[in-house]
Amino acid sequence: MPTAVDSPARSLVIGSALLVFVFGVVLFASVPLGGGWWWDIAGGVGFVALAFFGLLNLATGQGARLTLHKTLGWWALALTAVHAAVYLVTDSVVLNHLKLAAPPAMLVGIAVLVVALFGAIVSLSRWKLPLHGSRKNFRFYHRLMSWAVLLGCLYHVAATAHSVHHLGQLLLLGGGFFALLLAASRVASRLAPTVSKMSLLLVSCVAIGSFVVLRNV
Repeated sequence: MPTAVDSPARSLVIGSALLVFVFGVVLFASVPLGGGWWWDIAGGVGFVALAFFGLLNLATGQGARLTLHKTLGWWALALTAVHAAVYLVTDSVVLNHLKLAAPPAMLVGIAVLVVALFGAIVSLSRWKLPLHGSRKNFRFYHRLMSWAVLLGCLYHVAATAHSVHHLGQLLLLGGGFFALLLAASRVASRLAPTVSKMSLLLVSCVAIGSFVVLRNV
């Protein structure tokens, strides 16, 4: 039975709080007119992916906690791919962003997806030690890639300026995730491996739905 520290409810609160923080910052200054249902669904999915990439830094350790970390990692990667795919399928103009002459923010977004996929693949058991030589090396490079992905996501969000375009939003978002990284080891002790993954997905869907409705209705 989980202890008070390893309470699934408390873990869900931590995950939900991070989602509320991300979407709260996005809607902080005002609720601008939306870009359309599909456009904002893609944006909402992207913000959930950002929150999950942040949550990855809290779900670290061994055993069941490591399993949660891996699950969140694949979810974040899949959501990033869905985020890009919805834009590409529903807006032909976005296809131009696949070229080398695309805006830097878009190139960084593509790089984030590539680095995240690479990080996930080299984390698989069959590649982890052969490629890194030791667990210590693996942890170092894996954390380095994790930070690069998170910083790349934040730059992508800030530079595209679709939803985050005020200085206060940028300071809150950047400062919040910087504080998250500083507090990761302490907060991780409260992120239980028993957290309901389906509950976290449900909260994510509610966050996306609320975001889309607020911007389009």
